[in-house]
Amino acid sequence: MVWYSKNGGAVAIIARYIMDFSKFTDDNFDAKEWVNAALKAKKDDQTSVDVHASTLVMKLQLFIQEVNSALEDSCEQVVQGLPRVVCDIESMRQEANLLKQQMDMVKGDIRKIESDTATSMQRLVELDKVKTRMQDSASALQEVDNWTALVADVDEVFASRDVDKMAAKIQGMKQSLIVLHDVADYDARKRKFESLKDKLEALLSPKLISTFNSHSLDEAKQYITIFLEMDREIELQSYYNKCHKNAILKVWSDMGSEGKSLDQYLNRFFDEALDIWHKEYSWSQQVFPKPLELLSSLFAQAFSSLDPSMSKCIQSAMQHKGEKALEILLTLRKSSFRFLKTLQMALQSNDTAEVSHMFPLVKCIHSSFTSTLLQYGNLERQTLAMNLQIINLKDEEMSDVMSAVSTSVNKVFSFASSAVDRCMQITEGWGVSALIEAIEVLFGRYIQMVAEIAKQQRTVLGLDIQSGVSTGEEEWSHFQSAFHLIRCCGEMFIECEKLNSDICRNVSFQIPAMKDTTSQRSPFGSYNYLAQLASVKSKAVIELIAAIEQGGGEWPLLASVMNNIQQLNQSGYQFAFDIIFTGLMEKLNQIPNMEVWLAEDMLSPSTPRALVDGLPTFNLSPLPYITEIGDYLLTLPQQLEPYTSEENPAITEALKHGQLPYMDVETTGTHVSLSEEDIEGDLEEHPSQAWISAVSKGVMQNYLTNIIKIPTLTEHSSQQLATDIEYLFNVLSALGQNPAKQLKDALMMLKAEETEFGVFRNDPNLHQKLVEDIYKIKWT
Repeated sequence: MVWYSKNGGAVAIIARYIMDFSKFTDDNFDAKEWVNAALKAKKDDQTSVDVHASTLVMKLQLFIQEVNSALEDSCEQVVQGLPRVVCDIESMRQEANLLKQQMDMVKGDIRKIESDTATSMQRLVELDKVKTRMQDSASALQEVDNWTALVADVDEVFASRDVDKMAAKIQGMKQSLIVLHDVADYDARKRKFESLKDKLEALLSPKLISTFNSHSLDEAKQYITIFLEMDREIELQSYYNKCHKNAILKVWSDMGSEGKSLDQYLNRFFDEALDIWHKEYSWSQQVFPKPLELLSSLFAQAFSSLDPSMSKCIQSAMQHKGEKALEILLTLRKSSFRFLKTLQMALQSNDTAEVSHMFPLVKCIHSSFTSTLLQYGNLERQTLAMNLQIINLKDEEMSDVMSAVSTSVNKVFSFASSAVDRCMQITEGWGVSALIEAIEVLFGRYIQMVAEIAKQQRTVLGLDIQSGVSTGEEEWSHFQSAFHLIRCCGEMFIECEKLNSDICRNVSFQIPAMKDTTSQRSPFGSYNYLAQLASVKSKAVIELIAAIEQGGGEWPLLASVMNNIQQLNQSGYQFAFDIIFTGLMEKLNQIPNMEVWLAEDMLSPSTPRALVDGLPTFNLSPLPYITEIGDYLLTLPQQLEPYTSEENPAITEALKHGQLPYMDVETTGTHVSLSEEDIEGDLEEHPSQAWISAVSKGVMQNYLTNIIKIPTLTEHSSQQLATDIEYLFNVLSALGQNPAKQLKDALMMLKAEETEFGVFRNDPNLHQKLVEDIYKIKWT
């Protein structure tokens, strides 16, 4: 129920509770959208849309009435307040004009004062200069008088041996000398002053040394202040070093007489040195303004004065140690790193400027290893060579040899991985180039050993002279051993990639410390032992780590090793291929000398030619040589399946890097090569198909090569040869292999008449040398 009032106020209040009209104030108000939303908001399902719409119209009219009423009230208030606003504005305008007039008057007064007092101000400036000069002159005269007074009783003061009075006298004379710098007898006064400082230093030095030894705080502060005021900071450092340097040297000499190994000796020495450091640092920071610089200088001088030197002891400990030399060096380096790390931890609270004073001490410790670190490459090569000697690949049985090769792969890469760890721990990454060279030498020797084993086995099997090759089960047993070599090469490819990544990862980890060294940001960065004596190698290492950084932590560091493995892998493929192919070659090489080609016909030498001319060729059968070859080819899938069916990552990797014989296009000597059209597929197809394809292509190429070596062919022997070729094509078709184009061309020309060769000679699609060779053996 709605009540109406005269001004519509009650109506508006009631309507507002009934419906929200706030959306009408939006800048992007959409009337259609509001109407649709209002209609959808209908709560009573029994009320029709028309009734609901009428209700909305009524509510809108009530809202419009309220807005109109509010506008009228606002306009009335504005009209009533407008005269007062106009009056206020006029008042503000008058006050602004008055302020402007007053500002102009002040500005004029200032200009007048400046004009009247310009001469007076200039005179005041001149008077101030005169006053300043007079004060300086008075000060100088006073200092001359002070100097005279100080010199008059200086002997009496020094005779009293009162340290405080003597120091005060020295300080006063110092201040006087600063003012009297330009007097004529300045040099004489300076000499007098220095002689007095020497007397005071001579008097204080025994007391100072006693104070340093007893660690008396009060006396130390007094004497150190006097020395600093006398500008004798260097002498103060010298007295301090003299007191505590001998203590460090004594620790070194006492331990040297105990007869212990250097690693135990050095560990204990560093422990004693750390105790001295902590004790002295705790005391010195209470009395010295720069305690860290003081202690760094002390320890650097002490370590440089060790007798015998640390460097000589390290070199002596490593002499004649063989493969243990690097182990000893690693132990000694760990001792030095532990000492420096302890110092670094103790100085974490100090700022960078103070820590920079540690450069001399850190360099002194690292430099003791410089001459030995420069020999790291040779030492690593010697160690790896000794490790390689424990691998024995000599055995009479081929299967046992290849099994030993397989076992040795993990050992060799274990040696290389240990070398990586040693390099990072000993050289902190700076020996990475020497490490890579040592690894290249290691794998060069190892791969040479394996290649020699493979070469010896080739000789034993007679593969290079194509005689004495075993057949049957023994042949495939030998193939199994050779295939084992291929699998070993695949394992080497995988492990070499892991080793390369391992080196890059370790170097990347060291890069921040190496950058700290090259930029001199921190004394505790890694030590670049190459910088002084091997600058070219240092530059090469810096370029290498930059390349690793740019490569995202990866870089082909072991490309030479990969190439050596590639060559061994290729020889392994050749070895395995020759085992199964040499028997076929023997049969193919017999073709030119077979008597069947020399016979007049295919019956017997005594049969009249007229009886055989025109006989059909369908009754010709393939000769035994080609059927034996075909039978062998048909057994290949079954024989190869055990070696190629299993999914082995090593074999897959070897296949990616390998190349079977006859899978590329070559022409050598008198051999007739297959054309590029005949080279289909590669080692990325199924492994067994790759091997079958390689053997098939080898058979076709050598078959064609031996065919053109036949001295002469009769009509019937040509037909027989064509029958043999067709049989071979059927076998190849059963194996899923396409016949070679040139062999198909040879088959066509063997069946052709002499008159057709004129067309063949003009056919650009035919190999003209083959055309002439077939014509020669058939028609001449």
